[in-house]
Amino acid sequence: MLFRSIMAFSGATHRLPYIRNYAEALKWWNEHPKPPRSRKWENHQRPLYNTASKHYRLESLNPEQYIDVVLYGTTMARYYAPDADGNQRRLYMGDGSLTSRGFMWHVLHINSWGNIARATDGREVVAPVYCAAFTADHDKWFSADYLFTPDNKLIVEHSAHTPHFRKVSVAEDKERRAHIRELFKPFLDIAMFRMAQYEAEVNINRSAGSPFGSDPLNYKHRIAVEKMFRALSEGTEPEHEHIENFFGIGQAVFNTLASKRAYNQEGFHIRSWRGSSEPTDSYDRLTNKVSANELRQRMSERIIDLLDKGKRTGREILPQFVAKQDYPRSNLFAATNP
Repeated sequence: MLFRSIMAFSGATHRLPYIRNYAEALKWWNEHPKPPRSRKWENHQRPLYNTASKHYRLESLNPEQYIDVVLYGTTMARYYAPDADGNQRRLYMGDGSLTSRGFMWHVLHINSWGNIARATDGREVVAPVYCAAFTADHDKWFSADYLFTPDNKLIVEHSAHTPHFRKVSVAEDKERRAHIRELFKPFLDIAMFRMAQYEAEVNINRSAGSPFGSDPLNYKHRIAVEKMFRALSEGTEPEHEHIENFFGIGQAVFNTLASKRAYNQEGFHIRSWRGSSEPTDSYDRLTNKVSANELRQRMSERIIDLLDKGKRTGREILPQFVAKQDYPRSNLFAATNP
């Protein structure tokens, strides 16, 4: 059922032909003329699927020079005829929709982030096709402008893609987080004295312990931290209700830390979601108990997250065509003006 739903949202892209370069585009162009009895197709267009599916098409006013591969109103690729040396210029534009990603893969045989190309110097590099454009070619915008040799090697020095960067912490970010930790230090100290209570009331559960499980914090925890931060910044005493909810963050964080240890400990039984009759093993069976330092560190991180103060405002610009093994898999952003 899930597969069927995905295919419905991605359209018929899996039924479309490969159009991976100019040669394939020109061959399709010449073998599939404009539908003769259809008024909605123009002379500079060719269907990629059927007459009714105008959103899948090729376009060109001069097919001997270039051919565009178009999805709806977006030119996803522009292929130029080889130059005198046989080199091929290919321009791409990414898009984040499910249909666009399916089109990119099934037709262009590329994806947004992880395209691996062999450079002329023998290196394997990432040649991304981001969703943010950086260059215009006549009337269209693109996020990748690549030049390939006749044997499909990327000529890096004559190619470019949308600039990309990683977010990093600058001095102001670190000072802001240090200030928050200092404001909440007395309450974190008190929370550490509640370790015995947290252990006694621990709730080890599969949801929190699983690889994608996280601390089950809610609206009252966010409000408590925000109100306490405002009061402490103004030099006033936080309200009792907010302080108690703050200590509730400690229990939630402790539960998650314990659950993850239990989930990863061989032989530790955690009751399944479907209501197994066998109870979850006790906290005492954990080989690696939660320490006060670990709890304090995680609570500090969650306080900063709840205040939305964990943002990294600095940018580390990455080079074009990063080596395959050095390409970041997270904390990676593309922008026209990094």
